Amino acid sequence: PYPEITIILAVLAFIVLFTIITALKFSGTLKANISPIIDATRKIEIQDLDFEIVPTKILEFNNSLDAIDKLKNALMLSLNKQWNDDEQRRSQLSSLAHDIKTPLTVIKGNTELLLEEELPKDTIELISYIQSSSNTIEKYIELLMCVVNDSTLTLNKEQVSIKCCMDEILESAIPLCRTKDMILHWRIDTKSDVICLDKELVKRAIMNMMDNAVRYSEKTGTIDFIISEDNSSISFMILDGGKGFSSESLKKATIEFFSEDKSRTGKNYGLGLSFVKKVADLHGGTLEICNREKGAKVRISIPK
Repeated sequence: PYPEITIILAVLAFIVLFTIITALKFSGTLKANISPIIDATRKIEIQDLDFEIVPTKILEFNNSLDAIDKLKNALMLSLNKQWNDDEQRRSQLSSLAHDIKTPLTVIKGNTELLLEEELPKDTIELISYIQSSSNTIEKYIELLMCVVNDSTLTLNKEQVSIKCCMDEILESAIPLCRTKDMILHWRIDTKSDVICLDKELVKRAIMNMMDNAVRYSEKTGTIDFIISEDNSSISFMILDGGKGFSSESLKKATIEFFSEDKSRTGKNYGLGLSFVKKVADLHGGTLEICNREKGAKVRISIPK
């Protein structure tokens, strides 16, 4: 009875159908043309830069792809430079480690000869310190070579007496503090007698912490070494009275080869605390680095 309405509805239906078909076709075209942009950004995100940009049929998209291509090339140059710099640095460290071995062998040999002589007790004690420190240096060189060669640290856990661990650390820490006439206070605040850990790795980590504390503290100062315990972990903490960490050091102190001396004087080659962080991670523990009102606090916590 109303042919006009029927015609209008038919036209509207045609328009809607045409619109849907056009939208679907445009959507497919858009998806096909935007795919190269998505693929390129994903590859850059995972630093897979060995790919070619595929142009599209849309001029505006091609302009974006040109910008992405320039970004990719700039990033590739930057990463290659960083890789070359790291390789050169590692090569220098490797050469330095090998060069240290020769004078270290001379020191150890002469020390052993001196210990065979009849000398005063105090002199023998000092020579024993030299011998002990030489052995420690030798272990550190091996550690340095592991870092340089990207060797993976292996974890050898065992049940360790906390008191014996403290005694072995003090054997190296006390002579280290004496080099700057510093006083070392230590105490054990634990209920547990033993803990399961890699004793050698943890000892090296703590001595790295101790070395930092001594190096960046004033002469005749004090250092506190405390072993404490909570419900889940046992912590080894060192407190010094130095100048503390700068804000930059607090962010990057555990990064390999980071060097910064705005707050702490002298050079830090970034291997000490980097190694401590690796030891903590291997044990499933944590490393805390922060400043106190006077000085710095460094604490490594190992799960029980």
